[in-house]
Amino acid sequence: MKAIKLMLLAVVLWISHAAAQGREKPLPHIRFIDKDWKSVLALSKKTHKPIFVDAFTTWCAPCQEMRQKTFTDRTIAARFNARYINVAVDVEKNGGVAFADHYQVTAYPTLLFINSDGELIKRLEGFTDAKDLGAAAANIK
Repeated sequence: MKAIKLMLLAVVLWISHAAAQGREKPLPHIRFIDKDWKSVLALSKKTHKPIFVDAFTTWCAPCQEMRQKTFTDRTIAARFNARYINVAVDVEKNGGVAFADHYQVTAYPTLLFINSDGELIKRLEGFTDAKDLGAAAANIK
């Protein structure tokens, strides 16, 4: 009888733990899409949204810090997910090398705002906190 009570208690605890895990909200973050550049431009034209590009490298400490701090800011995430086509480009892999050459990305991170024709609207280089990123994006349409 004691073994059955212990087993029931374990099941109840496991179920309540699983339910609590399901209620945890994930951190807000900018959602970056994974599409080729031609598809990104087409989506930008279709949705009438400018493109926000995070041009990064995997070894760049400020790039990683932006992913952990700036891109998870609740206000920034909501604004960028609603108003932009967000793309992260590893400038050392695949099409990222040609992308970096075309947009003259030489510092990391480089943040680019680009229109649906592929024309550069604004460039930010180096670590940018949420406040400064929000200010830089304020007039971009």
